[in-house]
Amino acid sequence: MNLSSPFLALLGFITTTLWLTACIETTSSPTSSTFSDSSFTKAPPTSTEVPPLPAKHTLPMSSSDFEKLVKVDPFLQQLDTSVTIRTKVYDLKNDSLWVVILQQQSPPIGLEIFIRGYQKTLGFFLALEASSTSPGFTGDTLIDVDFDGDYDYVYGYYSPVGCCYRDQAHIYFNQNGKILPTPYSILNPYFDAEHQTVQTMGYGFPPDVGLSKHIWQADTLFLIESVFINRTYIEADTAFHYDGNFLVVDERTGEERLVDSIPQEYTYLSDHYFLDEWVPDEE
Repeated sequence: MNLSSPFLALLGFITTTLWLTACIETTSSPTSSTFSDSSFTKAPPTSTEVPPLPAKHTLPMSSSDFEKLVKVDPFLQQLDTSVTIRTKVYDLKNDSLWVVILQQQSPPIGLEIFIRGYQKTLGFFLALEASSTSPGFTGDTLIDVDFDGDYDYVYGYYSPVGCCYRDQAHIYFNQNGKILPTPYSILNPYFDAEHQTVQTMGYGFPPDVGLSKHIWQADTLFLIESVFINRTYIEADTAFHYDGNFLVVDERTGEERLVDSIPQEYTYLSDHYFLDEWVPDEE
C-alpha cells in the first residue's frame, strides 16, 4: 500500500473505527479468561497488589499519530480497510510505547491478531511484535511484573480449548527504559508486589497439579515453594483419600509441612483450584 490516496482512505476508516482501549473484560471460570488491566495482580484481601495502571499512563493516538508509524513500518503500509485497528500510547516515564493491535479474518485460521509496539525516543523503532488469534487474545496492559519500578508490556492469551484454568501472560520486559523484543511467558500467574513473588498454578486438576511460588533471578523465575492437596493412598481401596490438609514444600531446602488451609498469598489462584471437588473424607 502506498501513502497516497489509499492511505488517506485508510485514515478515514481508522478515524471512525479507532478504539482507544484494548482490554477485553471477560468472566471468571475454568473456561474463560479473567485478563484485564489488573487480572494478574488481583490481590488477596490483606495483601498489597501491584498498583493498577494509572490513567495518565494511557494516552490516545490520533490518526495523524498513526500516520507517523505507517511511514516507518512497511507492514502497516500493506493494510487495507478490512482490517480493524486498535491503538494506544503507553507512558514509559522517559519514553512512550505506541501500540497498534490489528485484527483481520484469515481463513481457515479465523480472526488473526497482530501486535506491534514502537518506542518514540528510538525513532518509532519497532520494539516488539507478536501475533495471536481470537478467540484467545484477551487484552494488553502495562504491569510491573518484576517489581523493579518500571512497567512491562503484557498481553494475555486464553486458549479456547482445554479442561482447566489457562491464563497466559506474555511479558515484554522494560529494561532501563527499553522494551526487550523477546517475550517471557507464564501460565496462570499472580504478581504479588507485597512479597515480591510470583505465584502460579499449573495446568490440570489437583492433586496432581499444585500451586507454586517464585522469585525473579534476573529475567527468569526461580521456584521456591509448592503447595499440593495432601492425600494418602489406601491400598485396600485402591484410591487416594483427602484429609483436608495441604502439603507445603520448600523447594530450596526440601522441608515439608502440613497446613489446614492454602496460604494467604495463594488466595486468588486457589479460587480456580477446583477445591469444591475436594471434600475431606469422613472418618
